[in-house]
Amino acid sequence: MRSAARPNGFRRFQDIQLGDEIDQTTGDAALDRALGRALIRVRDFFGVRPGVGVYDDSDYPQSLASRESYIEGTTGTVCLGATQMRQLMADADDGGVSVVAVLAHEFAHIFQFQNGMDVRLAPGQGPVKLLELNADFFAGLYLAHLQTLATEIRLYDSGRAFHALGDTNLGSIDHHGRPDERVRAIEAGHQVGFRRPDGRPAEALEDSIRFVEYWF
Repeated sequence: MRSAARPNGFRRFQDIQLGDEIDQTTGDAALDRALGRALIRVRDFFGVRPGVGVYDDSDYPQSLASRESYIEGTTGTVCLGATQMRQLMADADDGGVSVVAVLAHEFAHIFQFQNGMDVRLAPGQGPVKLLELNADFFAGLYLAHLQTLATEIRLYDSGRAFHALGDTNLGSIDHHGRPDERVRAIEAGHQVGFRRPDGRPAEALEDSIRFVEYWF
C-alpha cells in the first residue's frame, strides 16, 4: 500500500526506497510531453535505460540517481526533484534547457555506475566531488550535442543553474564542487562535444576522467 503523498503530491525518495511506487508524471500534461521527448534523446545519447520518475524534494531541492531499479525492466533510477524542476523553470527563460542539463547530469551518473567509473572516482563511496564534476562534464557534452539538433538554444541559464548548484562544504564527503568548478566542468564537456559533434559518452570516457583528476 502506498503511503500518503506529501503536500506537493509526490512521494519522498525514502518512501520509494521502502517500496512505494515512483510517480511517473509531473501532474502537468504539457511538461510531461516535453520531458518525455527530452528523455528519449538523453537516453539514446548515453545509451542507458534507467527508470525515471518524480519525487518530493521540498526538504532539499535536488534530483537524484540511484543504482537501484524501482521500475520493472529498467537499470538504475533517475528521480527528478519536483521542487527543483519548478525552480529551474521559473528562474530560467531557456525553454527548459536547464532542466534538460540536470537530467543529463543524472543520466551521466547512471552511465558512470554501469561503466565502473564510480569505483575510480569515488572509491569506497568516499568523497563524491570528482564523480559529480565528471557528471557535469557529461552534461556539457550532451548540451553540445543538443546544439547540433537545435542551434538556437540558449546555454547561459544552464551555466547559471550549475553555478547555483555548487557548494562550499569543502570538508564534507558530499561536497559536489564549488560553483566555479561546476561551471568549469560543464564548459569543458561542452568544448569537447563542440569539437566532436558526433561523439558519445563512451568515446569521451577517458577524457572526462583525465579532466577531473587533473584539474580537481
